[in-house]
Amino acid sequence: MDIKVIDDFLPEYIQDKLLDFCMSGEMGFKYLPLTLPTYGTSNNYNDGEQFISVIARDGEILNDDFSHYYLLPLQIASLMVGFEFDLKYIFRAKINFKLKQHTNLKEIINPPHRDHNFLDKKAYTLIYYINDSDGDTIIYEGDNIDGLKEMKRISPKKGRVAVIDSKLFHSASHPVHSDRRLIINYNLIF
Repeated sequence: MDIKVIDDFLPEYIQDKLLDFCMSGEMGFKYLPLTLPTYGTSNNYNDGEQFISVIARDGEILNDDFSHYYLLPLQIASLMVGFEFDLKYIFRAKINFKLKQHTNLKEIINPPHRDHNFLDKKAYTLIYYINDSDGDTIIYEGDNIDGLKEMKRISPKKGRVAVIDSKLFHSASHPVHSDRRLIINYNLIF
């Protein structure tokens, strides 16, 4: 399985609860001037600012107050695609909060990346879309960042999850029409 997209697998009240938590001001978001500081900006890609809130790292939950809600998309999606869920598999889980970019550019595409460098292990990236927005996730073919070819675009839709083989390069886009783009990014290593 390289890419799998599942829509509306969570009850709507859980989808709403996740969005409400993110907008409540209790998540402790941290400002980052670039989404990928180590990649920077190139002629092909434009990086932009975002806020993040780390939920889990190295199999340990860092935000206990709402963790049962934030783990539901991961738990249910893992059952639907056929891999076992265990906290020890979570390398990192975080919420990315991108704001509308006021620009003349049609699209602001962040630099392609892999979420980790453990390419010798079985690993998945799951992206749960918390709200409806523009700002597609782009999946690429290729192993060299300079020679990537766009393979698939996934539009943010509230209640959608994308399950991606972590060996694939991907990038996010910033919203230019919607006020915000909220996702939970889960990185699993088996």
